[in-house]
Amino acid sequence: LISSPKWPSLNTASLNPSQISLSPDCIAARDQADEKVIQIFDINGKEIGTPFSHTTQIGEIGLSNGGSAFERLLAFVDRTRDLYIATVHPRPSASRKIDKLGSVVQSFRWNSHLNIIAAIQDTSLTLWYYPYIIFVDKKLLRRTAVIKESSEFGHRPQVTTYVGNHVGIRRSDGALINSGVSPYLAILHGYSMSGSWRDALRLCRMVKDEALWACLAVMATQAKEIDTAESAYAAINQFDKVLYLQHIREIKLKPVQMAEMSLLGGNVQEAEALLLQNGMTFRAIMTNISTHNWERALEIATRNRTHIDTVLLYRQRFMDRLGKQETNEKFNMLRSNVQINEEQIDVKVQYELEKEKDRT
Repeated sequence: LISSPKWPSLNTASLNPSQISLSPDCIAARDQADEKVIQIFDINGKEIGTPFSHTTQIGEIGLSNGGSAFERLLAFVDRTRDLYIATVHPRPSASRKIDKLGSVVQSFRWNSHLNIIAAIQDTSLTLWYYPYIIFVDKKLLRRTAVIKESSEFGHRPQVTTYVGNHVGIRRSDGALINSGVSPYLAILHGYSMSGSWRDALRLCRMVKDEALWACLAVMATQAKEIDTAESAYAAINQFDKVLYLQHIREIKLKPVQMAEMSLLGGNVQEAEALLLQNGMTFRAIMTNISTHNWERALEIATRNRTHIDTVLLYRQRFMDRLGKQETNEKFNMLRSNVQINEEQIDVKVQYELEKEKDRT
């Protein structure tokens, strides 16, 4: 026995398999007193973060099995049959993420070893090759999903297993059907986990599958592999991403380069943490301004007693472009106490940029 996690509403007599899930490093269970809440514990029985709370009752839950602890994902279907995924272990300096993956989901299963999810949507089998992509680029979500329709599935089929390259489906009459999945997907995930990026590129060039290229693009971005990400995005005609990656490659300061890759990967808080750890307060403030995290930009500026006027000026320019009046009390209060001189602020910003150049 490794651990025996307990929570106030635990009642083992009424637990059922759809309401509890195990992974290599944690356990998740739907709260029996509040069906909108999911409790998550590590293997030592310690609660991971605060209990996860949803807006409506949760039916079925499942933890992914692939990758490291920081790659662990929680999937659940709520009462309206919407399928959501959420991160379990927040990355350092980052909060838990959640988003809707699909609708009209009857059942789902994670792959036995990889972070790939299979679900029955209405009467079709949908496979999401890399579900984490929803937190990075929602436009690519459809391009990494494969829908398999078959009259064999019948009425109200259920996914029962997803082991290796095979999805087990039970029809309403009790018959079991096996549906095959491309073996190249598992190979790509393996190359990504081992950091074999050249092999991953060779695989995608051989298979010529857009879904694999899209997966590789985001996998490489998360791993901060600029060259691989650029090749993958070019293969799926995401030229805006290619140009941005070329811009990132030209950045001489390594912390800034890595922070920009974090931003491209949808990890704003990780980018900010990288910059602050390297003493780049101005760049951290500007990163939050560029992503419209205005209150966080103001918080960093106030805490470090620098560039408060810069944040206020950029916020004012932003509101003017929208043609709106400021409604945030924090900004209104500071604006009445802080003098804003546009020329001085522009000079100060240019000075900070020159200082960064001198560090290279």
